[in-house]
Amino acid sequence: CRFACVREAISEKERCPMKHLALARWIVVVAAILVAYTVLAANSIDVNASAAMEGSFGLEAIADGTATNAFVQDDSPANETIYRASFMFDPNSMTMLTGGRHIVFSATADSTNGNKAAITLQVKRKTSGFAIRAMSQVTAGTQREKTGDIDLTDAPHTVQLEWQVASGPGVADGYLRLTVDGTTFVERTDVRSYTQSIKNAKLGHLASSVDPATTGSHYFDDFQSFRTLAP
Repeated sequence: CRFACVREAISEKERCPMKHLALARWIVVVAAILVAYTVLAANSIDVNASAAMEGSFGLEAIADGTATNAFVQDDSPANETIYRASFMFDPNSMTMLTGGRHIVFSATADSTNGNKAAITLQVKRKTSGFAIRAMSQVTAGTQREKTGDIDLTDAPHTVQLEWQVASGPGVADGYLRLTVDGTTFVERTDVRSYTQSIKNAKLGHLASSVDPATTGSHYFDDFQSFRTLAP
């Protein structure tokens, strides 16, 4: 089940059942999409053929220059200490200030850890093209471990983020890997992590990070998440 099948699944839910496979694979399914439509700023989320990168339909997250949330949320993570997420992403020529960034993915802890994002993925607008970087929360404040920028063309890409918690808050032995189109650009085994587990994941535009000059939309498709690191 993928975002690509959501429109069909709304009218025929058996095409897209909630699955819990041996590899602990989670797929964002109809229930999560419907929650997004009714709670998380439905006017900034759409499922349509234009956004499709796999199958017939994909997810379009629309930014209109306001701080309106536009994301879908997966609540299937159960306080995970190892987490891997993979999805297709197309910057789709979004209008952004050169050098501007915003968050398009976050995996977040529960309230006992201050609802801090264990890992996030930011998109940056360059003079020509786009770039992404991953971040891991280090402290209860704003300190984060950051990867360097990885250039992206204005075209569909497959992005994979992997994270494993450090042995204790502030201890530099956590894991972070960022892979784009099958190539690993960042792999670190010295990451500190304030957040000790992951409870949910969000995909789309996270309002507090979107600059008012940002307009247009990003496309997403084929979201999957796992309790294991990649082989």
